Amino acid sequence: MTQTTADKYPDHLFPIIDPDAEYQFSVVEGQQSGRPYWMLNLTVQDIKRMFAEFLDRAEHDPRSLAQRSLNPSRARKLKKYILGEVLPDEGFYILPPLVLSVDCEEYDFDEVCQGAGRLTLPSDSRFWLGDGQHRAAGFLQAYLEAPAMLNDETVGVMLLPDTGNQIRHKVFLDINANASKPSKSIATLFDERDRLADVTRNLLVLPWVERYTNLERTTLPKRSGDLFTLNGWRDANRELLANVPEDDWDSVAAGYWKAIAETIPQWRDLLAAVEQEQSVNAPPLRQDYICFHSITLSALGLLGQQLIGESGQAPDLSGLAAVDWSRSNPDWEGLFLFEGKIIKNKRSATHFADYLQTFV
Repeated sequence: MTQTTADKYPDHLFPIIDPDAEYQFSVVEGQQSGRPYWMLNLTVQDIKRMFAEFLDRAEHDPRSLAQRSLNPSRARKLKKYILGEVLPDEGFYILPPLVLSVDCEEYDFDEVCQGAGRLTLPSDSRFWLGDGQHRAAGFLQAYLEAPAMLNDETVGVMLLPDTGNQIRHKVFLDINANASKPSKSIATLFDERDRLADVTRNLLVLPWVERYTNLERTTLPKRSGDLFTLNGWRDANRELLANVPEDDWDSVAAGYWKAIAETIPQWRDLLAAVEQEQSVNAPPLRQDYICFHSITLSALGLLGQQLIGESGQAPDLSGLAAVDWSRSNPDWEGLFLFEGKIIKNKRSATHFADYLQTFV
């Protein structure tokens, strides 16, 4: 049975609003590109009134939209994020402001003090979500599941007047063309809710890890003075700890990588150099030895997963000292090296781990 709008948005959660009622918002006015804009807050009732028909559409001609089509799974993911944070007593979530444009023939801004005032828009105004449709949809869905928790919550908005829809597509294109997603290393560094990221950050107490791990990049440029990336360590820990009880993650990870550092000759030299407060020339090490590449971290993580299992007991890794870690080792070809190029994926890392297991 098809769910009606009345079923989805019951009156006790969304009081009926006169469709002829004007829109009125408390706003702060600013200016960009010689055009006014307004900063304001929307309640969940505002979002429903302005966008329910748009967000609930089954399909739409992309040419009639202000941006890409809504991805329901992404909206559900944001809903789960909001509920997962707001329901705990000390939960915290954040939704960046939506960017809207409004198509209306006229508007009235009554300034009260230094750009702050009251904005009135006609009842037939058409609003377009230039940025944030998934945040709006996720917020609305979260409210439907936990209205008591979100009834007083609001979402920030940047609202642009756009009579005749002259800029609605440009808003979407310009915002996304200039957006920059944080690297996986930065995400690992900052995400305090990710237990695996927490374990990985704790490795930074090891002086050689802290000294030669890049905390921002996912890949290293040729002349970088670093040998590892934080994301490389996280990927390796994900494999290493796959079958280990979570309470043991920190001790197992620290113990395993310490044992590795004391076994692989090139890592031993690095450890000694750091202890003696000497620097190493990182670019030649990465160029000449495969043990300083993320494919090796992942393979060592998989090796640890195979050897440790659920026991949490550190295996004997002394046999790894016999591995020829030089990049010129012909054994690498076909494992993860193809025509001189390193291929890092789950399959190549698994083949590499199987190869390493023959030494322990």
